[in-house]
Amino acid sequence: MKLEEVKEKVVSVLSSEFGIEADKITPEANFREDLDIDSLDAVDLIVILEEQTNTKFKTLDLMKIKTIQDLYNLIDDHFKNQ
Repeated sequence: MKLEEVKEKVVSVLSSEFGIEADKITPEANFREDLDIDSLDAVDLIVILEEQTNTKFKTLDLMKIKTIQDLYNLIDDHFKNQ
């Protein structure tokens, strides 16, 4: 999966599943502070992304995610290392 596909998928899921306006989903947006995504929402987001990308992310890596760019990097790195 290419980085552009990753970005499109993340924006699509956040918009459709969590009702976040696409223009608010910027690389520097903080999940908690800017997008009002709490820990339960974050788990739901990861489950959806894992299902849609047919992959499984490491829990320790997920705990480091604070911004949209962090999530992009995690997914992109995951696919580069396969």
